[in-house]
Amino acid sequence: MFVNLTLFNNFSRLAPNLLYPASNNRLTMIGLCHLLYAGFNWVFDYVLYVYVVYTWGMLLGGSVMTLISLIQCALTLKLYEKMRIDWVGAGAMLEWQSQQPTSFSGRLFHRISKKPKAAFIFLCIFTDPFIITAYFRQGRFDGLTKHDWQLFIYSGIVSNTYWICVSAILGNGIVTLWQWSLLHTNFSNDWLLTHSTAIANHSHTVWQWLLIHTH
Repeated sequence: MFVNLTLFNNFSRLAPNLLYPASNNRLTMIGLCHLLYAGFNWVFDYVLYVYVVYTWGMLLGGSVMTLISLIQCALTLKLYEKMRIDWVGAGAMLEWQSQQPTSFSGRLFHRISKKPKAAFIFLCIFTDPFIITAYFRQGRFDGLTKHDWQLFIYSGIVSNTYWICVSAILGNGIVTLWQWSLLHTNFSNDWLLTHSTAIANHSHTVWQWLLIHTH
């Protein structure tokens, strides 16, 4: 995989117009990369993270998943920096901020993006330390600084603390719902068994009555 990325990186430097001949291709690349990364994060966040936090508890499970999350995001950030391809779209966000969106959600996010603290909190809720750090680097590929790594650690602590709480709620909610469904399934089975026996006995009585009165 790293060989392919290196070849892709070198080719993109030599012939960028062939890879991204227009802005539409750039947006397509950003969207595709975000889609793939979101798919990976969905499995990581909603399956693995929730399972570990529920199984091992918020303290131990949360600590383990925070460490794994930071390692994964740090490796992704280093690879992103090495590729020198802004598939996160941080540079495109600068261009977008100079425009005035018309939709309500667009105007809301536009206002949030203008305020660094609000943007930081917003991104900590919906993304991970890698995306947050890449966003605040604004498409630069001039080496990760001490400030970048501090931002990475802070965002990792905030975003993982938030997601540990969410994972605990999701895990307990899923288990509670599962137990409730099993309880009602058993109740339904018992009800059917009890009433089916009564119905069978009643049918047998009716059948005997018919036999007696027809002879």
